[in-house]
Amino acid sequence: MSKRKITKQQVKLYMKYRENNTQITAAAKAGISERSARRIDKHELQPKTDDQPRTWRTRKDPLAKVWDDIVVPILNNDPDVTAVGVFDYLCEYHSDKFDTRSRRTLERRIKTWRHLYGPPKEVMFLQSYPFGELGIADFTYNKTPISINGAPLEHRLFHYRMPASGWAFVQVVYGGESFVAFSDALQNAFIAAQGVPRELRTDSLSAAYKNREQKEDFTQRFKELAAHYNFTASRNNRGVAHENGAIEAAHRHLKAQIEQAIKMRGSNDFESRTQYERFVDELVQRRNRRIREDYLREKRQLQPLPRNKSVNLNRPAFTRQFRSSKNTAFHTP
Repeated sequence: MSKRKITKQQVKLYMKYRENNTQITAAAKAGISERSARRIDKHELQPKTDDQPRTWRTRKDPLAKVWDDIVVPILNNDPDVTAVGVFDYLCEYHSDKFDTRSRRTLERRIKTWRHLYGPPKEVMFLQSYPFGELGIADFTYNKTPISINGAPLEHRLFHYRMPASGWAFVQVVYGGESFVAFSDALQNAFIAAQGVPRELRTDSLSAAYKNREQKEDFTQRFKELAAHYNFTASRNNRGVAHENGAIEAAHRHLKAQIEQAIKMRGSNDFESRTQYERFVDELVQRRNRRIREDYLREKRQLQPLPRNKSVNLNRPAFTRQFRSSKNTAFHTP
């Protein structure tokens, strides 16, 4: 029994057996010594518990010679330096004071120090959206090079997403991020979604914003497009990319999915633009089918589509019926 720690369970067992047994018998049943039993009866034994952390070191501090004089000044001077960078520096220039086997100790100590003394971190809150409330649109580039019959294809992707349900629309765009390209793709997205959200959020796209002032400096054509579809336009703050996280994260997933699908296909070369567009569309529809139930719930909350597409404001006025658009049913879930 010597040198073995008595647990709380053993103390409880002893007290239970002690009610109807002698001290010797109760101690034997609880697996403790008679001396420990006497100490329990005299309320002198306090068993060690797991919620009582030790207050002493079990070994010499391996960072004692470098922490205050070397490591802490480095952390104060450069908040972005990594623990690996500090470790490499100590190994290279202070190997006489620093044990290279103490890397994990150094990483834990730096992490704790930054929690206590490091610069405050920006607080971000989890974003949630009601169904039918928000749609987000942005352009992105496909990181996997695409070619048509061996010729490189210069293009970008217009990506529209309703973050409440996760439903998405993607259109391959050739040329720049013009208002015509933006307007055409956005209207096709509304048609495919079979409704319009109450708010449309974008980055500071030149197709929608003048971008010379901090105020909501919409272009006239974008104002008229918003009025035609009855949505409120908004944008995330400049230089704060995470505010558009609902589409930025979707960008990464989309491009990763295209990259993996091309690997499985075995070639990034297509016979025509139409074949490539169909390839992208099938990937998006595959993702949309997985969230079909959420999409149907969101669809019921969307605003109805207007009767006609918006006119192109830089050309003679005309209207185009939805049923005549080649994308009318192409992206419908």
